[in-house]
Amino acid sequence: EQTSFRMEACIHRLRGLLGGDAQGGGMLVACGAVDLLVDLLRVGDVYGKGHAIYSLAQLAAGSDVRCAAIVEAGGVSLLVQAIGCDDRHVRGSAAYAIMQLAISCPRRADEIVAAGAIEPLVNLLMHGDGFGKGGAAYALAQLPVPAEHQALLADVLLRPYRENVERPAKRTCLNSRVPHNILIC
Repeated sequence: EQTSFRMEACIHRLRGLLGGDAQGGGMLVACGAVDLLVDLLRVGDVYGKGHAIYSLAQLAAGSDVRCAAIVEAGGVSLLVQAIGCDDRHVRGSAAYAIMQLAISCPRRADEIVAAGAIEPLVNLLMHGDGFGKGGAAYALAQLPVPAEHQALLADVLLRPYRENVERPAKRTCLNSRVPHNILIC
């Protein structure tokens, strides 16, 4: 618990240093910040994990080198695990971080898929709140979906359309003299 608290304090300082500066992000990787963030993601409480995920997503944005450092530190499998967290912000943020990794380091997309990201992302897309569904949808759009998951993903994506066809919306016609098969609503 004390270690988690110290790590969280460091994360606050690191996030202040990130500030969108690519050179600063590279220096943070060089000084071991990725390992610190991955450790916090591994052992931190929900609050600490949330900060670690957000910081990893910021580091991943726009840099193949920083993404590679996150992947090599074991961050991908921990982000995949975080998608199953009880906290909705952690779930959505983990999906967003996976999306950032896939966008910024497309050559590592197969490693993200191999870490088991597809099924939890599809599950989040089906059962998450708006934030989680958005993160999952964007992440899935960036990843190569293996053949064994394509049918499931297609089913999830088409489900809202099928439900609308099976259960059409009720309409009130403005003119009751119009035949029932012609609706002017």
